Amino acid sequence: MESFPLIWKQVCEELLVMDSSLSSFTMFCFLLWHIWKSRNAAIFRHEVSSEIETVSLATQACQEFTHAQSIQLVPHISLQQRHPTSSPLPPSDYIKINVDAATDQHAKLGTIAAIAKNHLRVVVSQFSALFRSIWDPRILEFLVVREALNWASSQKWQKVIIEGDALRVIQSVNSSDSYLAAAWGVCCDIWHLQGLFHDCIFCYTPRTCNVLAHNLAQNVKRAALLL
Repeated sequence: MESFPLIWKQVCEELLVMDSSLSSFTMFCFLLWHIWKSRNAAIFRHEVSSEIETVSLATQACQEFTHAQSIQLVPHISLQQRHPTSSPLPPSDYIKINVDAATDQHAKLGTIAAIAKNHLRVVVSQFSALFRSIWDPRILEFLVVREALNWASSQKWQKVIIEGDALRVIQSVNSSDSYLAAAWGVCCDIWHLQGLFHDCIFCYTPRTCNVLAHNLAQNVKRAALLL
């Protein structure tokens, strides 16, 4: 029997052959996510959603995600511009990914952001996402690490350094034990994804060295509040 990672890889490759724009692949992921959420709601809260409701929520979430990806880091900063305050340079064959999260308890949402830099500190790409009904900053700091690894894998980066300013999160993923019970499942995902890379390092960095990821998460949050 084939393992789940191999099946998932095959499905993803076939979707990308059908639609190289990634729109079908993105929608497929959100459909799976919302089918899982509907399943959990039915089992644990006895709330049953129709197929139409599930697809509608998945479509809305996908549209919000796509909109979040169009938001630039700061309007006047190019992706190729270097940031003056940064942690030490990574080795030449590594990609360093700085991560951060933002939350709004009143709106009951959270956002995550990741900034990828090469060994010259040049920003090569960025990623962001919006989570409805998740506003616990502790959970979001774990989620951003997981989603950054998913993103890095999709970019086919083989050696990555994940940097974040949430010290206890970095300590947790490095110790194989989560300090937060509610994040245990996310931690397990992180450790599984870590095995997909030739090398994957988790490092703490102070907020002053994490400004770009912090700003992107805040920008996505502000945009989400306007939707």
